[in-house]
Amino acid sequence: MRVLARICCQVTNSRRTTYGYDKRLEVHGSKGMLRVSNVLDNLVERAGSNGFGQAVAQAFFLERFDAAYLAEMHHFVGAVSSGIAPAPNAEDGLRAQLIADAATQSWREGRPVEIPR
Repeated sequence: MRVLARICCQVTNSRRTTYGYDKRLEVHGSKGMLRVSNVLDNLVERAGSNGFGQAVAQAFFLERFDAAYLAEMHHFVGAVSSGIAPAPNAEDGLRAQLIADAATQSWREGRPVEIPR
């Protein structure tokens, strides 16, 4: 497999914040950036003499990810019904585990760890 872009990814996730479930993802690469932030109760932002503010994040992960879970279920049922292999597949799951294992090893050893191919 040929690498087309160099990337750096940071994932932050917590189930124990004062404002509920928190997740963030940023992927920076030589060709751009992707960012996923928390889902808020609404998209209204207010500004005044005390600065800027916005709605609180939805507290429960099922609220935040209901559309994603529904889309996953529709895809899986459609794939199985039509005989097409669902995606992601077992190989994708294995790659995710290898990435998580390398991240843990990197944290423990305080050094970069290459992800096996």
